[in-house]
Amino acid sequence: MFPKAIPASALRRCFKTLTFTFLALIAHSTPLRAGLPTDQVKETIDKMVAILDDPVLKGPDNLDKKKELIGKAADERIDWYALCQRCLGRHWRQRTAEEKALFVSTLTRFLKINYTDIIVDNFGDLKEIVYYDESIDEKYALVKVKLVTRNNLETPIFYRLKSNSDRTDWEVIDIVIEGASMVKIYRIQFDDILRNGSFNEVIEKIEAKIAEVNIEAEAQESL
Repeated sequence: MFPKAIPASALRRCFKTLTFTFLALIAHSTPLRAGLPTDQVKETIDKMVAILDDPVLKGPDNLDKKKELIGKAADERIDWYALCQRCLGRHWRQRTAEEKALFVSTLTRFLKINYTDIIVDNFGDLKEIVYYDESIDEKYALVKVKLVTRNNLETPIFYRLKSNSDRTDWEVIDIVIEGASMVKIYRIQFDDILRNGSFNEVIEKIEAKIAEVNIEAEAQESL
């Protein structure tokens, strides 16, 4: 009922090396056509790659620091508020200001934990990142990226972005992996909970997943 972030099949394939970096140990990063949205997505990805490749951050003792830095890099490009709002869909308007703030805070913590864990745990096999298409429709943009592993396995990732008023800054509002939209996946699940339960149940389920992920991480570190 409540996946980590994206379907397991998609995670296994594309996160043999990422979700928001989307990448580590990359031989090439190739934009086919580069506009401002693509440039800014690539800028964030490059920062994450640098963190993953930083020799100073190698080793288990620096894992928490590495995750912290990756989370900060993600903050620069993801509009967590807008992303969370879209995940709640039609139920957003029914929430009070306090409930909206609580939902955004809680879901953002959950998503960031997953992003950093996925990136740190699954990168290392990428041969190339290809930025192969970009489309802009007024204040919205779609940047298409293809991840290529050393075994030549290709995984498409699309980034949906929205610009600020003067279109100089583009922020991610959804990630689509192999056709699976993160926003759509969560919207369906939250809608199901709220049609049969309460807003508090949504928060409780997210908090439970956060606790579960943290327990799994602690178990892995103790191995």
